[in-house]
Amino acid sequence: MPLMVWASGNQLAWYQAYNAAKHDRHNEFEQANLENLVLAISGLIALLSSQFYNQDFHTVDYLVAGYGDQHGFITAIGSYLLVKYPQWPDSDRYAFDWEKLKNDPDPFGTLQF
Repeated sequence: MPLMVWASGNQLAWYQAYNAAKHDRHNEFEQANLENLVLAISGLIALLSSQFYNQDFHTVDYLVAGYGDQHGFITAIGSYLLVKYPQWPDSDRYAFDWEKLKNDPDPFGTLQF
């Protein structure tokens, strides 16, 4: 069975399941399942990777088992999962240079609308 990403009204099915289980655990607990967990984590990794690439912000000291050919995938933030980035042209990418921003006292610019 294919993973159901969208639900009625273009809301994320995993988020609807999360809300249902959170507010009515007795009747909706079955919606707290592995499929919705995988969809939620995948969404989080996509969001973080699109913003921060694979920049870690702390040292992780965990034992990780080795694996073979990654088919173009690299480790995502935290080194727990793998992600494969599309080959976007430079003009479509964020202008984000962490090495410059990490010491900037005011790294968040103001957008004029």
